[in-house]
Amino acid sequence: MSRSSRRGVLRGIATLSAVGALPAVAHGNPDAEVIRLAQGVIDAEAACFASYETPSRSLAEEKAREPERERLLSAISNQAEALAPLPVVTLAGALSKARAALAVADKDAKNGEIVTHDYVDWLAYAALEDLVKVLEEQA
Repeated sequence: MSRSSRRGVLRGIATLSAVGALPAVAHGNPDAEVIRLAQGVIDAEAACFASYETPSRSLAEEKAREPERERLLSAISNQAEALAPLPVVTLAGALSKARAALAVADKDAKNGEIVTHDYVDWLAYAALEDLVKVLEEQA
């Protein structure tokens, strides 16, 4: 996926969130923690991606950005790993987890193959399991 395509996806996720497609974390929602962590993954991924979009004027400036990028990458990984094993009971929770998995997924620009990291695989698999479980319960 090209940078501009990925940026468009991230803008789309932000837009969906703004209009309520990503459910608000409400009191009493059994998936509130899932939704909160999923949004954290999405936000950290967007911030990390944005940090690479801003051109550097020098090598020193680029090196100065590395600690923040590492912090964001660590936040993405930690939140995704905390999110993956959490069970969901609502479609809103399953949808939030799936959106987080999509936010961290990336495709190789040359051949379109999915590029993954350990937490990406785990989160995507967990999101699929949850989605199937919730939809089966509603069927």
